[in-house]
Amino acid sequence: MIRFFSRVCLLFILLGGGFFRIAGTQEIRPFKAVFQPVITQEKTGEGYRTTVRIDVPEGYYLYAHKTGPELSASAAATVTKSPSLEKTDPYFGTVRIYDHEHPAVFTIRQP
Repeated sequence: MIRFFSRVCLLFILLGGGFFRIAGTQEIRPFKAVFQPVITQEKTGEGYRTTVRIDVPEGYYLYAHKTGPELSASAAATVTKSPSLEKTDPYFGTVRIYDHEHPAVFTIRQP
């Protein structure tokens, strides 16, 4: 009887643990599969304006301080970022983020 009870308890632990792991966490997907930037460029009187927009799916967010274009040191470009939202992150404390209601939009102006 004790042996049967031990097996039933072990079965509950294994099945219950797997259920909570699946239901309680989100599957980690590759960055490129979740965040797909849309890039547009147009010629203006002063040069070029390039816009990079990253729509963030619901349930995800991007850290504003880790998101943005990398420009070479010789580029005479200016970058404008869209407003971000303040969030208390369980790992990093208070941070600025982009989420599904606040997409990341970067406008790069260059001569």
